[in-house]
Amino acid sequence: MNPSVDFECLGEEAARAVHGALEAEGLHVVRSFDLLQPGPDACRCPHHGTPGCTCQYSVLLVYPPAGLPAAITVHAYEGQAHLEIILDPNALPHADLVRRILASLVEAGGRLAQAPRTPVSRPGALPA
Repeated sequence: MNPSVDFECLGEEAARAVHGALEAEGLHVVRSFDLLQPGPDACRCPHHGTPGCTCQYSVLLVYPPAGLPAAITVHAYEGQAHLEIILDPNALPHADLVRRILASLVEAGGRLAQAPRTPVSRPGALPA
């Protein structure tokens, strides 16, 4: 089972919060994939199954100073963001890296839960 954390926020807000928390831990984060449904016929979302789905799906690669990276998926829908650390047996990240990432996800989620709700702009990638 892949470790996961749920946030009550938009996908972009979750991705930015996690990016900042991981970079503060000395890890390098790259958004390798980002899908915000571009049109009414593009989504086959299992959560909605409707053409007007507003889901966002992103993949963040987290690089330690040395060793294999870990991948985090961010799937957001209806104001909820599900973040999951993908444990691929063919490229398994070090257990210490996974623990650091999970701790950062929990910390970022706690900060988001206490933060006042503000709009997040969608265009563009995560800050460098």
